[in-house]
Amino acid sequence: MAREDEVLKHITKDMLGVEIGPWHSPLAPKSAGYHCLSLDVLDGPALRERARADPNVPDSWVERIEDVDLVGPANLLLDLVAEKGLVGKLDYLVSSHNFEHIPDPIGFFQTCGKVLKPEGVISMAIPDRRGSFDFFRPFTTLASWIQAHQEKRIRPSYAQVFEMNTTIAFYRRGDDLDTGMDYLNENPANFDPHRRLRSEYTEWMRKIETQDDNYLDTHCSSLTPTVFKLLVSDAYFLGLIPFDILEVSETYWAEFYVHLKNRGYAEPVSDNEATRHYETRARLLQEVVNEAGTTSQASFNLRRESAELQQANAALKEELKRLAAENKVESAIKSSLIEELEREVAESKVKSEILKGQIDSLQQRVAMLEASTSWRITAPLRRLVSYSRSMITG
Repeated sequence: MAREDEVLKHITKDMLGVEIGPWHSPLAPKSAGYHCLSLDVLDGPALRERARADPNVPDSWVERIEDVDLVGPANLLLDLVAEKGLVGKLDYLVSSHNFEHIPDPIGFFQTCGKVLKPEGVISMAIPDRRGSFDFFRPFTTLASWIQAHQEKRIRPSYAQVFEMNTTIAFYRRGDDLDTGMDYLNENPANFDPHRRLRSEYTEWMRKIETQDDNYLDTHCSSLTPTVFKLLVSDAYFLGLIPFDILEVSETYWAEFYVHLKNRGYAEPVSDNEATRHYETRARLLQEVVNEAGTTSQASFNLRRESAELQQANAALKEELKRLAAENKVESAIKSSLIEELEREVAESKVKSEILKGQIDSLQQRVAMLEASTSWRITAPLRRLVSYSRSMITG
């Protein structure tokens, strides 16, 4: 399934929604018939100008940038939607690779709950930390989300900027460094973090001293599919957010897809319901540990050995097929020879039966002749003829 289909699987073109930060690749573009408003920090002309100045953005992508309906940051979503008179009237919100940048995820979800209808849906594509330059970063905890919400953060903290800039993972391909995506199947031994620890610490201290309030974009959340499920389910259980999990996919390439439904804030649950949540939570925590292990050197070696065994197994199967085919030919030849021999034996038996019949017939005729009267009468004459021949030849 294409990523667009995966993100939009709970969305139809007749629904009313908002796409957050579509940039040059809208998932639900108006040009395709979606009734979807776009939200971005820049308006359409500014985005297109920025795209043209970016050598990594092809001209064909610039043409895909649509006019922006809601100009502003995601933390002002409620105000921007209110200006359109659409609070509580939206069917969905959709975004791709934006959620991880949000400084206050709990506050974001609370705002989404206000602008969406009951049962409204949030659908997002989110990068998996294991397959991106967040490779070395620890996964985000609920405590960090709660702290960010208590502080009402509207920009990444100095600590988050420092953490990201000092752990950015490069992948060494010979003499080249790659900061791309799709690291899930790469050799962990070839990863190298950014080597600017001292300069980033100095910059952190400078920001504190000068109270630097410039917005420095960074990944505020470091996530995997299971980490995301754990955070959202715990936040919903505690009544911090009104969204329950509809679906969270596995990781494809370097991202996973999430779908949440606006259920309203959960009331305190019974002991039995709490027990079920804690049982699920224990399972998720175990899965988080397992996920972390998938990018270890040992896990990579096992996957490589498994792949080699699979290749060897496939080669063995092909060899067995070849031998089976050869054996089949040999069997066919043997079967043909046996059939020919059996045919010859059968023909020999027929000939033998014919000869036996002919001999029996001759024997019967001889017996009949010897038993006849004429044979007895002519016996003296036959002896005389035989004696005369012997005398002549003798």
